[in-house]
Amino acid sequence: MAAFTSSQSGNFNDPATWGGAGVPGAADSFTITANIVVTVPSGYSATGTAIFSGGSLQAKAALVVAAGGTFTMVADFNQASWYRLSVFGTLNLNGFSMTQANNARHFELTIKGTAGNRAQVISNGTSTGPDMVYTFLYNEWPLEIAYADFVGLGEIRIPSTANSPFPLYSITNTVFRNCRQVTLGGFSSNDSVWIIDGVDVRDSRAVGTMLTVTRDATGAVGAGNPSRLTRLTLAGSATANAVRWEVENLEKTQIVLKNVIGTNIKPTPMTNSLVATVGKTGPAALDYGGITLLADSYVFTDSDNPHTLIGVPVVDNIVLEATYTTSFSDSGDHFVVPAGNGSFTNSLVLESKSGVLVNAIGVARSGNYSATHNTLVGNYNAAYGALARTESGGTFTGTLSLQSNLVVNISATSTAIGMNFQGPADQVTTMDYNAWFNFGNRYSGVTSATKTPGVTVGYGGNDLVLASLPAFTDSTRNLAKWGQVHLGTTTAQEVVDAFLRLNGFNPATGTQDLPAFEHEPADVVTWTKQGFTVTDAALVASGHDAQNIGILDQAEEPVEPPPASGATTYNLVSPITGSIVGYCVLDLVS
Repeated sequence: MAAFTSSQSGNFNDPATWGGAGVPGAADSFTITANIVVTVPSGYSATGTAIFSGGSLQAKAALVVAAGGTFTMVADFNQASWYRLSVFGTLNLNGFSMTQANNARHFELTIKGTAGNRAQVISNGTSTGPDMVYTFLYNEWPLEIAYADFVGLGEIRIPSTANSPFPLYSITNTVFRNCRQVTLGGFSSNDSVWIIDGVDVRDSRAVGTMLTVTRDATGAVGAGNPSRLTRLTLAGSATANAVRWEVENLEKTQIVLKNVIGTNIKPTPMTNSLVATVGKTGPAALDYGGITLLADSYVFTDSDNPHTLIGVPVVDNIVLEATYTTSFSDSGDHFVVPAGNGSFTNSLVLESKSGVLVNAIGVARSGNYSATHNTLVGNYNAAYGALARTESGGTFTGTLSLQSNLVVNISATSTAIGMNFQGPADQVTTMDYNAWFNFGNRYSGVTSATKTPGVTVGYGGNDLVLASLPAFTDSTRNLAKWGQVHLGTTTAQEVVDAFLRLNGFNPATGTQDLPAFEHEPADVVTWTKQGFTVTDAALVASGHDAQNIGILDQAEEPVEPPPASGATTYNLVSPITGSIVGYCVLDLVS
């Protein structure tokens, strides 16, 4: 075994780089010393030539893997402070770890390919890690990962801690596949550019939490620099079923989660997202306690007894669909109210069994709670309570307002319960201008020392009892129907899988080589809710605020205008290539 030390900057396979003494081989070790940049050139690979042994980067050293080059390890690789690692080709950890010395500072990490030639960091697919761990306290250099695939690694932390000024933290168009837990983010300055966009996590081997995203910062994002967490997709596996959010002052948008429980440490909103449990037997948990807002999003579950949104303080403009088609022993509780305050507004609930919208379970809730302008359509039975319920000793000791909701029972059961309360009187503060269809008992257990349910104004006195099913625009709309109309698919699961291609991820190849999916979750929300727009005169502008009872009107989907007068006419003769931009009239000649 020989120990090589760099003497000048140059290619890894150039003896001059190592003082003319040859190049490191399979049984050798090497050290890249300060201010030296050693490059694994394009076309040079460890495979079949030299397998690089244990090595280290000293302070201010740099290792560069050029596009087309491959760096393969047969021992753990240690990196000191003030170093630079750049991967444009393939970094093969080969079951070993590439880590940074404790408390190292001032590093630059770049793993960057192109759309047609992606960078790769790979390993043997069995390591439990930590494989690629960067734990650092302070950084002045950028971190950029783009068009990269991490495949078969153990635990990845990029980083676990980092403090300001941190000028650039950017991970875009990146896949983490067949890895253990992945941690992205860290502490950063509000003046930093902080971007996670277009990231896919698949086939995770983690136990429990498959991804942790962290952005700890004080105050609002400053200096006009972009900070965003967008277009992130996760598909749960047999062992990995959770994502942990720990982000501040940042909105999460276009998040697609399949069979993944969300847990939150920091209060942030999540919008324009799709959250689904599909094909899972047993109870489904979609726990999003800790976020400040869930809006413009679609929540779907086909599992048994879903506790769908636990502890979310504000839910606005969503569709929540529960089908119980995979397994069923009990209906779900959808908005399990948080400690503090909670509101559920302008949302559509499609309930195939008899789930409860608002529920206080097992504890006294002393905040201010409300459900306003929602439409509930379900196969409700006599057991639970469609709009609101208390159970297992739970009570509302603060305020509870239920106004302008449309609650529709489409089952043959005429004894269904609208609300079902246990415990003391006056748990409901205000309930009025709600409309009911096919409920035999609207106010089970709802009592007051001073008000009579269904009689007293403000306590059901302005409620409507509908004699017939409301005349919805198109009550067949749901997630599966949206797929039939827009994608040509059949099932809800196919739609969820289509949204997992948001960034162009291809399950067959394990990378992002498909066109990006052209739809957003908010599109499905709007389209589905449009089908449940009411046209009954009794429901239009009849709510407590002179707006419709139930969900509010949705904006019509944009319609492409016809060709403008005087549009250019093209006569095209086969074969044709190219494209025409703008509105035109085509006269196709065979």
